[in-house]
Amino acid sequence: MADKPLNLEVQLRAKSGRQVWAAQFVSPVHDDQGRVIQHFASFWDITRRIRAEQRTQRLNEVLESRVKERTQELQNELDRRHALEGVLTESIREKDKLLGQRNVLLHEVNHRAKNSIAMAISMLRLQMVRQGNPGVSEALENAIQRLDHLARIHELLYRQDSNDVQSVDMAAYLTELCRNFGHLRSPEDQRIELMSDADDITLDVDRAINVALIAGEAITNALKHAFPDLRRGAVRVGLHHEGEDDRKGAGRLTSGH
Repeated sequence: MADKPLNLEVQLRAKSGRQVWAAQFVSPVHDDQGRVIQHFASFWDITRRIRAEQRTQRLNEVLESRVKERTQELQNELDRRHALEGVLTESIREKDKLLGQRNVLLHEVNHRAKNSIAMAISMLRLQMVRQGNPGVSEALENAIQRLDHLARIHELLYRQDSNDVQSVDMAAYLTELCRNFGHLRSPEDQRIELMSDADDITLDVDRAINVALIAGEAITNALKHAFPDLRRGAVRVGLHHEGEDDRKGAGRLTSGH
């Protein structure tokens, strides 16, 4: 071991009591025979370097501790968000289920409303046949037509595939309305053509019913009074948007011949 050089870092204490670090270098000195006769030793003060390394180590430990804490906080936040996403997903699934049930119920309500109105129409027709007063018959016929307009609104809501069973496609409804009037006319009234001309407008049920009643009255009056003396012609029922920004249901209902 005496023949081997040494390179050590040792901690020493100065006379003042201050601890210092030194790099110790020890080299053997040989004679002509190659025997170790003495050693050469030197010391180099490396206190600043050692303290800098110690400070760096402490900073790294603090940094690693903070990184670990922050990582744990982020993991906790991620777990919380995953749990929240699970709750939201379940809530959305439950909401979709309830909406599906609501739409089924609304379809059933519209179907029953349509059947109830059809039953009322049948009773009015029976009453109309049983009495012989022309004025009463005409009033009953007008009531039957109004009820029929309402029934077709609910029938359209019942038949449509859309999940929105509270909105009515007015273009489809007016087409159906004109077709229905065509079926009700007598053969001699086929001289009058009925047609619909409607924009893509969707209305809620309440406003759709109002429009249906107005359109029905307009068509009825046109068929009765617009073509005297077996005159031929056409009745066009239109529903159009008014204004470029008016796309939420408001529009202009027209009928012409």
